[in-house]
Amino acid sequence: MIELEKVFQPISKALNECYKATFPDLCRNPQFSFMRAMIILWRKKVYSKIKNNLIEAFVHLLKTQREREIKKGQMKSKERTLYFTPFLEEKGGLEQLARYIQTIADLSVNEVTIHYIGSTKVKLYEPYIEVSKVIIKQTK
Repeated sequence: MIELEKVFQPISKALNECYKATFPDLCRNPQFSFMRAMIILWRKKVYSKIKNNLIEAFVHLLKTQREREIKKGQMKSKERTLYFTPFLEEKGGLEQLARYIQTIADLSVNEVTIHYIGSTKVKLYEPYIEVSKVIIKQTK
């Protein structure tokens, strides 16, 4: 993707200069780039068609992982031990959950909001908002 952006750099530069000349008083940030355009198109054309399936799969995976952790906790408490396996130590479902969440976070920021990712000022977009609503609903 980065290499493709380099190839299209002259076109991006020309488009940004035309915009600057045509609309000198308007904000020019963020500037046009093909990578940004492709991400926006992907979100609108691809993600919009598969989001229900992805969220459904996430909910199923999360529910399965919770049930697994509860069973472990019950088994350990029967042995009179309060030890509960930390959620992030197990492989498999947890790796899939972590990858899913990382991908959702990546899709939910742009080149401006990424700088606030560790801040309370971060503004996240769809799909993060949808996934967070599902998680809140599932944990009530």
